[in-house]
Amino acid sequence: MAETTKGHANRKANRYSERELAGIAGFTLFTASVLLAAFSPLLATAATNTPVMHGLTHGTMFAAMAGFYFVVTRFKGRNELVSSNRARAGFLALQLLLPGIVLIETVLVFALPLVLQFGLWAVFGVSCAYFSCVWADVRSSLGEERIRAANLWSFGLAGCIVAGVLTMPAPPLSRHF
Repeated sequence: MAETTKGHANRKANRYSERELAGIAGFTLFTASVLLAAFSPLLATAATNTPVMHGLTHGTMFAAMAGFYFVVTRFKGRNELVSSNRARAGFLALQLLLPGIVLIETVLVFALPLVLQFGLWAVFGVSCAYFSCVWADVRSSLGEERIRAANLWSFGLAGCIVAGVLTMPAPPLSRHF
């Protein structure tokens, strides 16, 4: 009986806390989203399918990420924002906004104004930056072994997603216009 209890206690001690799991999920979303945005032909629209527009949209995303980091480091309620479940749900919805709008735009064959598209890329960048802050916050409570395991699984998952997206054919946007 004592061994059963001891084994159960060891299993319980090896489990991730809710905070750790949320952070690992946030880091996975951040990694997969940024890599997906950087390499995916699926987020290109007819208006952004040129190398110059690709660079401008992605530059907007990274500038928004940098701006978010600058603001959040000076924000007094940073810890509450990063640990809030409502904020995580809200930023996840914001992260899904760009791919959702691009999908609708492609299916319904209409073109959004470029200003709106740049705004969507900026919102996407801010949400990616938020999830990297979640990961950084949780990292301080994880041991080195768990950080390595989370990085391995996160980058492995992100690599599979990127490889899968890169093997998909790009949608034939040019024939719609």
